[in-house]
Amino acid sequence: QPAHQDLYPENILFLAEDQPYVILVDQQSSRVYIYRNNAGDLQLETDYFITIGLKGYGKQKRGDQTTPIGVYHVTRYIDGTELPDLYGEGAFPINYPNTWDLRKQRTGAGIWIHGTPSYTYNRSPWASDGCIVVSNPDFLQIDKYIEPDLHTPVVVAEEVNWISHEQWQAKRQQVMQLLSGWLIDWESLDHEKYRQHYSRSGLNAYGRDFKSWDGHKRWVNRKKTWVEVEYSNLSIFNYPGEENLMLMQFEQNYRSNNLNLESPKELYWRKLDTQWQIVYEGSRTCPVPDSKIVEN
Repeated sequence: QPAHQDLYPENILFLAEDQPYVILVDQQSSRVYIYRNNAGDLQLETDYFITIGLKGYGKQKRGDQTTPIGVYHVTRYIDGTELPDLYGEGAFPINYPNTWDLRKQRTGAGIWIHGTPSYTYNRSPWASDGCIVVSNPDFLQIDKYIEPDLHTPVVVAEEVNWISHEQWQAKRQQVMQLLSGWLIDWESLDHEKYRQHYSRSGLNAYGRDFKSWDGHKRWVNRKKTWVEVEYSNLSIFNYPGEENLMLMQFEQNYRSNNLNLESPKELYWRKLDTQWQIVYEGSRTCPVPDSKIVEN
């Protein structure tokens, strides 16, 4: 049993009800952990040895032979019979570059979880061009936990920070207060309170900076008599590789006196001094399958 059997990964605070599993990659220790969503609690199912990029982690640009750090989702499954022998039993592409990578102007594509060539069992810990590689027997096991149709989340950390169950619960409570506060202030139609949740510098809210967003929201809400916002299938991640960055993903159900809208949503929050503020708000698009074979 791993030393942290009874500890929790700080990166995963909430997992959507429709996600039975989450994949957690710890690049420092060359391990991938599979967690089961046990009615909202996280239960360690199993773990495997992995190989990562030849030059380590923190992918920035095409061809740098490093593995990304971030929160990703599986886009599809590719059977090994459709691939060169290098990829072994098969592959699960993930959606690198994601929204945050694009914001950071990171380039490259074709990052997959895949097997090993038939002539080898395992590769050394740092040996891929950026992909996450497992042995073929392990790939066939992992296959049971990944559901491409559900876009299984893959959290790729440089090093996982393990915390106690009490600490984990306390962090969950804090982020729920944050989410609730934002929704309450939105529903109150008190724009001065609502705008406090958004960062004045570097905000991208549906493509608008703070000034543009602020003016647009004032204009939109002038004819609102009431607003109700509910969410479902909530996932919350402490974003790996970034200090004080958090990602929330959920289905949003917005109702008001003149508009009803259901949409998949993602929010990136950054903590500045003592206050968490939204730095990115957008519609969460389903990850697009990556047609490239070569990782780069």
